[in-house]
Amino acid sequence: MLKVERLSKWYGYHKGIEDVSFHLNKGEILGVLGHNGSGKTTMFRVLLSLLQPTQGHFDVLNMKQKNHRRFGYIPEERSMYLDITVGEQITYLAKLRKMKKKEIDIQLVRWLSFFEMSHERNRKIKELSKGNQQKVQFMCAVIHDPDVLILDEPLNGLDGSNIVQIKKAITLMSRLGKIILLSSHQYEELEEFAHQVILFSKGDVKMKGELNHLKEGDPRRYVTINNDKNLRHKEFEGVITCGAMGEYSRYVFEDEVIAQGFCHALFEENISNYIRLETISLRDLVKEATL
Repeated sequence: MLKVERLSKWYGYHKGIEDVSFHLNKGEILGVLGHNGSGKTTMFRVLLSLLQPTQGHFDVLNMKQKNHRRFGYIPEERSMYLDITVGEQITYLAKLRKMKKKEIDIQLVRWLSFFEMSHERNRKIKELSKGNQQKVQFMCAVIHDPDVLILDEPLNGLDGSNIVQIKKAITLMSRLGKIILLSSHQYEELEEFAHQVILFSKGDVKMKGELNHLKEGDPRRYVTINNDKNLRHKEFEGVITCGAMGEYSRYVFEDEVIAQGFCHALFEENISNYIRLETISLRDLVKEATL
């Protein structure tokens, strides 16, 4: 368990973060949200002991690793030696974590195979694509089998296939019982696997909790349908807003009862053959919390 209690960090009179608390159990993923400068990176650096908190504390409880192997970290900016090979880069960081050669070799082969990069082992970092460089950073962060993984914008700037591979690796680490803190501006991607979220704005926590509970707790509902290019249902009672989305239209309703009534009316009408009722998106939750 990662237990964070009333954590604050001030830089003189400037607030970095204030009164941050949350608990994460093994395998849980926390989505860390907020604009640049909102406090996300400050919290990460405090947890990594790169900064000392002004007040509050955190504990990693009932986990297997010693302090020097407890955390894995991917910074937002790529941080690797460009003139050494993939194998040398990962091995160097593994040795800093006091891993033995045999253990390093086993884990290196395993992760290179996972990312289908075995053939890249002896290539220099600077010769790799941006996506493959990010995979190397991921391997550097997990080679020592950490209990807690901190990922600062790991999907930023990647194409679709590389996003899929990094997400697959994150899901694997979660299933292995690792605690993961993940910041991202790609809310749709984050929404797929975050168990909890915390939203920062100017160092303050604006929203936090289990993602499903936050979404269910908002009364608004989406209904997405097809065969509706002219938004002919926009005057339906309870519609807050609506808009076209390519071949589909989305209607936002005040609550689930009205949304269900709308769906029933559509079934009776038998014009749309695609009708989807769902809770509000993470993106709209964030927008509402930061108004």
